[in-house]
Amino acid sequence: DVLSTTLQDLPFLSSLRMNYTEMDGEIPSVIGNLTLLTSLNLTNNHFSSIPASLGNLTNLRELFVNHNQLSSSLPIELTNLTNLTDLMLNDNQLSGPIPAWLGSMTNLQSLTLQNNRFSGGIPPELANLTHLKYLQMSNNQLTGTIPAWLGAMNSLLSLGLGGNQFEGSIPAELGSLTQLTGLSLADNQLTGNIPEQLGNLSMLRNLHLSGNQLEGPIPTLLGQLSCLWQLDLSNNQLSGSLPAELDGLTSLTMMNLSHNQFTGEIPTQLESLTNLEHLYLDHNQLDGAIPVSYTHL
Repeated sequence: DVLSTTLQDLPFLSSLRMNYTEMDGEIPSVIGNLTLLTSLNLTNNHFSSIPASLGNLTNLRELFVNHNQLSSSLPIELTNLTNLTDLMLNDNQLSGPIPAWLGSMTNLQSLTLQNNRFSGGIPPELANLTHLKYLQMSNNQLTGTIPAWLGAMNSLLSLGLGGNQFEGSIPAELGSLTQLTGLSLADNQLTGNIPEQLGNLSMLRNLHLSGNQLEGPIPTLLGQLSCLWQLDLSNNQLSGSLPAELDGLTSLTMMNLSHNQFTGEIPTQLESLTNLEHLYLDHNQLDGAIPVSYTHL
């Protein structure tokens, strides 16, 4: 066809963008002949499968196939893309287990798999991806426990595992991810206490743990997260009093503690959260008066 003929006449192409072109079917296999490509962007189309020929693109650093209709399994030939730093497969219809061979792409800095239908656990081979900065797996059908080895991925800036079926406790090892700015474990089946080690995540801006079965008190060390913008612990089984130490969250714009089992009075110290725009404390067992000082918010 015209596209294949055109691409054959461009053997020295280093970057190809065909996003938002309304193309469907298999990604044209002729793209695999463009061996000098370093960036391939096929975002927002209707492609249903990736050809094995893309494994020939050994110079490729960026592969964006997100927001398509991919449903076929990923070709193992992609393991040849050893220079790949960014792989975006989110918002497709990919199913089955996450391929263990993704762990061989050791230069990856960004891996986005969210909004698919992946099932099973997180393959341990992904522990080899020590350069990862962004790991997004939210809104799949993943099961099992959250692996403790994620705490050794020291380069991570964002970790999204929400909207799955993970069980067990939150690994305390996640408190070692001191570069992390975003952490979402919401809408799983997690149990146990919130690890106090999460208070070590001094760069964190968003912490979403809602929609689980977490219990026990809010760790007072969370009050050390002075960069935090959003704190969502709603829809759990958390209990005890609200710690006055939360007044250390001076950057906070949203705090949702609703639908838990908190008791006692609302701490007056929270009046210091002057950046707060949204505060949800409903569906708890709080008593006493609403502090008059909250008029300063």
